[in-house]
Amino acid sequence: MTSALFVALLAFVSSLAFKAADGAVRYNLEVDNDAPITTGALGAVKARLVINNGTGTFTANPNLYQFHWTYSILNLVEKSEDEFHSWISVQSDIPGNYTVTVSVHHTDCWRCPSIAQNATVLQFTESVVGNILIAQADGNATFVNDSTNLATETVTKMSFVLHDPSSYLSTALFSYKWEFGDGNTFLTDVPEAEHIYTTAGSYTLKLRVGARLRGSQNMKIGYFSSYLQLFDPVKSIKVKGPTSTIVEQNLSLSIHVNGSPPLSLCWHMSSECVALSNQCSSLVNISTPHYSLDYQFNATGRKCLSLSVWNRVSMLQAYHAITVTHNSVLPLLFILPCAILLVIVIGFIASTMLRGTRPPKDMVEVADFDFSPMADKPTLLLDSDVNTVNTCCLHCFRQKDGLEEEQPLLWPRTRAVRQYTV
Repeated sequence: MTSALFVALLAFVSSLAFKAADGAVRYNLEVDNDAPITTGALGAVKARLVINNGTGTFTANPNLYQFHWTYSILNLVEKSEDEFHSWISVQSDIPGNYTVTVSVHHTDCWRCPSIAQNATVLQFTESVVGNILIAQADGNATFVNDSTNLATETVTKMSFVLHDPSSYLSTALFSYKWEFGDGNTFLTDVPEAEHIYTTAGSYTLKLRVGARLRGSQNMKIGYFSSYLQLFDPVKSIKVKGPTSTIVEQNLSLSIHVNGSPPLSLCWHMSSECVALSNQCSSLVNISTPHYSLDYQFNATGRKCLSLSVWNRVSMLQAYHAITVTHNSVLPLLFILPCAILLVIVIGFIASTMLRGTRPPKDMVEVADFDFSPMADKPTLLLDSDVNTVNTCCLHCFRQKDGLEEEQPLLWPRTRAVRQYTV
């Protein structure tokens, strides 16, 4: 009686000591499993103890602690510990959801309460477990499309990935029936198929998987489906509008995109053509394949409109060259009056110069023949009297009609020779 009381007292004191030691330490127990599991196969449940001592966090060595598992009516196949985990393998032939709990105790204090505990639900099902993967080619590369947004007129690759972590169905015979949602089906014994969707729209892909174990009549069947959204890829970008314009004049361009909306359009106007990315300052989201762009240039030169258009399945870039010049009408209205004024001034100057350099006209001697009777004629002058005859010179005065000419109109080039009166 006394010894039993002493053992109980020692256990109580040890419990208090461990509680005091654990006061500054925090424990966290993480539990996960690989469900869902096909009935008959093995399901694994793992637990990891994480310790935070105030200075850092680390994973505890499971060999230093005692993990206590509770797995209901499941069949325990194996229990083990590795460097970081304590885990068990269980099996069930009855489908259902089973709760598995685990608690952790100090190894040196088996009577002490658990320092951490947690639980998880393990699902067993009659059907085959797995999922569908869908991929399309992008140039020479093939990518897996998780969003189920696919391009038309492109080979779509579909595959079934079996979830069988314990390799329970490794020797089973499989059959696959693919229904692509557009009226076409495909039967095969391999988990892969290819199909081309020609029309944009929404489709539901369905797959029936059958697995027959060797030497058994038991057939496990699984049904899977995936919702697909098909889009026409952006195949072309056409820009309609003038390729030349003038400064400060509105330029209207019409952009037509051959691709399924919704579309994202990015444009950039500069002196050089540039490649645009998804991050764009001039980004427009359009719900139709048409877009109108109005723009005005402030400087002359050769310009380039860079375009990038994409939808959920593809992207395409295009360029449009534009030549910008000055307005030719306004300068002409200014130059034409100036040209007319310049012609008038030049003509006036030329006329003045020609008038000032014109040579003087020579005086023309006119013979004066008098056919009147001799009686009325004056006496013929002799040669000796010639010197007495007044000749016409620069200082001569001619009288006509009683008027005197002060300045002769014509300057004689040569001296007058003689004058005769007949």
